[in-house]
Amino acid sequence: MNFAIVSAFLLIAAFNTDSSGRHKNEDSNQLQGVDVSFEFHQILFSPGRPRPGDSISDAVIQNGDQIGKLAENASLLKKMPTFQVELFGATDSVECAGSDCYDLSTRRARMVYDWLRSHGVPSESLYAFRGFALEKPINGNEGEEERQRSRRVEFSSVRNSYGRSKSLIDDVGR
Repeated sequence: MNFAIVSAFLLIAAFNTDSSGRHKNEDSNQLQGVDVSFEFHQILFSPGRPRPGDSISDAVIQNGDQIGKLAENASLLKKMPTFQVELFGATDSVECAGSDCYDLSTRRARMVYDWLRSHGVPSESLYAFRGFALEKPINGNEGEEERQRSRRVEFSSVRNSYGRSKSLIDDVGR
């Protein structure tokens, strides 16, 4: 399976109530932390994709319902508005060389970012997108299966807080 389990520490309001379910008093309200885990799917790309003019449907692998997985990721992010992720693009060891790998991996991450934004994910949930080229291979990129799994965009937890900083994407423009 191609997914990342993300753990988060969520703050929820805990209200003291009396036996009838009414709040005892507002001064006794407090925040409590809750640990949760959920899965973000990795999005797998075809070799050398995206190319200029590609849609995301053109760029992702055609098996494994990558668009459905991306929609599940978007749904999770929309349900958790205080959660932020960073998108990391990666390449395999055969499809590119040198700085072309950074460009390709960044285009992948940007494409996923743009798709998420166009499908209602708030920009505040998307901390940044980056290309990592060949820096994060799956099992060394030895065989075609590992190379296929290396051509991906991963979702990585950044933080979850009510006082979060603004997105890095805001600083570099869209």
